[in-house]
Amino acid sequence: MQAMQGISLGNFHALAEKFDFSKYETVCDVGGATGQLSTILAVHHPHLRCTSYDLPVVAPIADSAIARAWTDRPG
Repeated sequence: MQAMQGISLGNFHALAEKFDFSKYETVCDVGGATGQLSTILAVHHPHLRCTSYDLPVVAPIADSAIARAWTDRPG
């Protein structure tokens, strides 16, 4: 999962910065693994309600990663 995060990080930031999410209220990332996409989108677009969905065995990993992302974010 950490490898997927590293590979996807730049693309997820580019999507968050370049795509116009102003017309949308929700995002659902199916197969969201650690919730990285949802976390990045939520930071860039606070109006979005983001859901990350994956297999039950992944949920504790995602919960931990999302908590760390919110704790470690600037500001």
